[in-house]
Amino acid sequence: MRRRVTEAFGLFRNCWKPLLLFEILYWLLSRYVIFPVCKWLFYFGLNITGYHYLSPDNMGRVFTNPIMIAIAITLLLIYALDVVFEIACVITCLHSARLGHYYGIFQIIHEGLKDCARMFAPRCWPLVAGALVIMPTIQLPTSTSILRLINLPWSILQAY
Repeated sequence: MRRRVTEAFGLFRNCWKPLLLFEILYWLLSRYVIFPVCKWLFYFGLNITGYHYLSPDNMGRVFTNPIMIAIAITLLLIYALDVVFEIACVITCLHSARLGHYYGIFQIIHEGLKDCARMFAPRCWPLVAGALVIMPTIQLPTSTSILRLINLPWSILQAY
């Protein structure tokens, strides 16, 4: 166990600069581009269905509308791509440090985009389906969770 922890910190020590730069850029992109686009798309779909907010009372009617179903699937795919991109880039950065190659930020982003494109291969579809369910739930405490778009009384969920 101690060897694994030492090895992990050694990898981080070898690639901390590009990893930190990537995380800052990723956070800015997610916070100020991806999340606002998803929020706009969600509320655009609500307006198309004739509702101005989503509540437990109208949730069934909203998500049985074919337009809102298509928008919800699109939102989940955007979110899954966003998370897979981050994971792929972090793994690429750590793997390059393990091999002794030191990738720059553009190489890391390029490899992350290639991995996101591989996500659409038919053999990856079960993994994508699982990610579409798990990732928004795991990200719920963050401010950029796609589930935060639903107007629920979040104070009820604080104890959870």
